[in-house]
Amino acid sequence: MRNLLILITFCISISAFSADYRTGDAELDRWLVNIDFVNQKDPDQAIAKLSKEFNVDVELIMPWRSQYELSVAQITAAVVANQVLEGDLEATLKHFSKTPVKRYKQMFAEIGLPDFSDQFKQFRAAIAKRAPKKDLEAESRNIFNKDNELGKPKQN
Repeated sequence: MRNLLILITFCISISAFSADYRTGDAELDRWLVNIDFVNQKDPDQAIAKLSKEFNVDVELIMPWRSQYELSVAQITAAVVANQVLEGDLEATLKHFSKTPVKRYKQMFAEIGLPDFSDQFKQFRAAIAKRAPKKDLEAESRNIFNKDNELGKPKQN
């Protein structure tokens, strides 16, 4: 029974921060998951850093984050897509806020980032640059990882 409760708690905690991105590119999906994973403790700081990097007013981004509960990865993707497409950031954020992460491949095509285009390649490279080098979210779920609390033996 105890092991079942641990497993249920573990599954709930994983689902709390692991969005199921569907961009049509498995590697890009993992990068977005990991951007969210590494910024889960202080997402506001990550958004502030992102706004400074892209010279975007943080006051423009934060309402979208709070009102539509966009994650750091979603906002990162929106800001990067906007830069690649040289469009209107609010319009891009609107697309991201209305589109479930499982439909991102369709949304990218609709906003001008079809997966075969040069713009998509630029977008992909910019996301890769901002993602952790390792798949930290997947490593956190590995019960054999010595840093994972679930994989450690009980202390008596």
